[in-house]
Parts: sequence; C-alpha cells; structure tokens
Amino acid sequence: GTTRRRLDMHLPEYHLAVEYHGLIWHSTALSSDPLKDFKKHREAEANGIRVLHIYQDEWEFRNDIVKRTLLSAIGKLPRMFARNTEVMLVDPKIASAFYKQNHLQGSLSAACSIGLYKDEEMVACMSFSMAKSIRGNSDKGLWELQRYASKLTVVGGASRLLHAFLQLGQCHTLISYSDTRLFTGQMYEALG
Repeated sequence: GTTRRRLDMHLPEYHLAVEYHGLIWHSTALSSDPLKDFKKHREAEANGIRVLHIYQDEWEFRNDIVKRTLLSAIGKLPRMFARNTEVMLVDPKIASAFYKQNHLQGSLSAACSIGLYKDEEMVACMSFSMAKSIRGNSDKGLWELQRYASKLTVVGGASRLLHAFLQLGQCHTLISYSDTRLFTGQMYEALG
C-alpha cells in the first residue's frame, strides 16, 4: 500500500509588508494622530509582520536604492564575503558620492570613512564622526556611526569595517541609530 506523508512547511520568522506613503496623504497635517503610522508599525511587528515604509519621494527620486533595500529585505541581493575584500580609508568626497548612490539619506560629511573594495571598486562604506546627535558634546572620544551602505550584501562587511575603525583608536564610546521604518536593527545587535 501507499503511505501518505505530511509535509511540514517552514514558515519565515516574519511576513514582509511594504507600505507606500504618499507625501500628502501620510503627512501629519491630515492625521488626527501624528503617531498613527508608528502605532500601526508596532502592531504589525507584534503580529510577526515586518513593514517597510517607503515614501513617495524616495520611490520617485531614489528608486534604485529603494529596490535594493527591498531585495535585501527578502534576501535576494547578490552576496559576497567581506574576507574577499580589501579595507581602505576613503576620501570624504568619494564616501559622500558613494552614499548618494547607495543610501536613502544620501551624502554626508564625516570625519572618517572606511570602505571595502573588491577589484578596486568600493562595495561597502561606513562613516564616523564625533557624536553630533548629542547636543553640546565636547567629548572627543564619543563618536557616532553615521552611515553604512553597500552595493550588495557583504557578509561580515559591517563587522569588518567597524573593527577597522576601532583599531584606529579614535573613540572610547560609539553610538548609532537604526531607521526602524526600513531596518530591524539586527546589524547593530550582531555588532554588539
């Protein structure tokens, strides 16, 4: 006789949703509750749904970056290993141009930028400055990780870049922030 086998389906840890925010309809001017989207995001998260929030101007003016962000969220970006790259200090103008092409927040002026290169092409960059997000900071050892971006998934890339920065001995304390409308913050947890 034949035997029936039950197939157990492996479900992901979360489901992914994308919310498109038109600039007019999702403005706080038209909402009675300015925290409505934040509350909705937290409720979805509590129900195992990761929501990525994309704004109209990002889709229209930074479409390539948005598409890479979405591909990254579903694990479909090309991958390479950081151990196959070379670590180099990056000129501020080159780092700024890289972020303009690869980070939704665009370019910035940072005190220190470090990149990962493969065949003389930068594939990832991380930038640091003395902490500016803390008003009145005068502690020269308190630094902020301001940007990290990559052209593809660089496995171990963020860790390798952070380690290279810490080896410079510039800071005793490092802070950073994660944009939770697009990212989970797991990279920072993995970095410790």
